[in-house]
Amino acid sequence: MKKQQVNSFYDELRESFRRIGAIPIPLIALTLWFVAFYKPENKFEIDIKYILPTFVVLFIIILALSNLTRRLYARVMYKLPRVLRYYQPQGSYPVGTIGLILEASDLYAFHTSVAIYYKEEVYEPLIGVGHVENVSDKGLIQVVGWPTEIAYKEVWERVCQNDTLYLKNISVKPSVPKEFLRGVTHESYNK
Repeated sequence: MKKQQVNSFYDELRESFRRIGAIPIPLIALTLWFVAFYKPENKFEIDIKYILPTFVVLFIIILALSNLTRRLYARVMYKLPRVLRYYQPQGSYPVGTIGLILEASDLYAFHTSVAIYYKEEVYEPLIGVGHVENVSDKGLIQVVGWPTEIAYKEVWERVCQNDTLYLKNISVKPSVPKEFLRGVTHESYNK
């Protein structure tokens, strides 16, 4: 099943209605309008046959909004931070060390190991490993990393130039692949 990318609040709301199997929003609005303005035979009494559909529609709306709230909360809590820019790490790091500044996130802590991926169309190859060097008072995360794939040298060069087209495709995840935990690491990472 192809996953649809959702971009706006309206799209998120429509997706929530779709996920709970509810009727589309325009039909709900039309039903509510009909129930609100239709007065059978000029009586002020509302028959049960008009109240029941109203409660069903309201129940569907409440289900959709609760689904929307749950999904938006999960997206905010577990979203990976964006890479803001490149910086040259100071200190006794070997040549080829790369520094990245990430936006604030609770997923990272001081000296946490990280894996650096480059998002292509459908594939995310691992292009580096590293660790969190510091978390600033403002919450910005400083990551120091080392390239693992020579094939992505051009990507790293563009990242080092702070090319926003490449920075937005870099994903830093708070874990390291098991191959690196077994000791199959880049030689500079072992220092």
